[in-house]
Amino acid sequence: MTEKRWNEQQRGGELSGRIEKIRSKLLGDESVRMQISRRAYELYLSRGGEHGHQLEDWVQAENEILTSLVERELKGSSEALISRSQEGGGGATTAPAAETPAPRKVPTRDDSTKASGAKRTRRKSPEEESPN
Repeated sequence: MTEKRWNEQQRGGELSGRIEKIRSKLLGDESVRMQISRRAYELYLSRGGEHGHQLEDWVQAENEILTSLVERELKGSSEALISRSQEGGGGATTAPAAETPAPRKVPTRDDSTKASGAKRTRRKSPEEESPN
């Protein structure tokens, strides 16, 4: 492995670590959790109030809200780093470009059925069960 490639991997790992720290910090903020909760409820309503998708709605809302906040945080910290380096007389140094965190996969009912190997069956209604 070349030194350049190793350095790129190091920066990528450091950035991933920073993103996870920022996400954790944001999730500890009550106002951020309220934004996520409101967005999850909007997603629920947009589906006509269909039940059974709480986890999917929450993860999607969390990704939407946190992605924008993490990007803003990374941009702010990169600008501060550049500003400090310029104040020190060290010339214009560019920070690595901020990457958008990859959205987390939303587990679905089909995923759990496939993982367990179970066959999904539909319950019969009382009308279907009673002989006529």
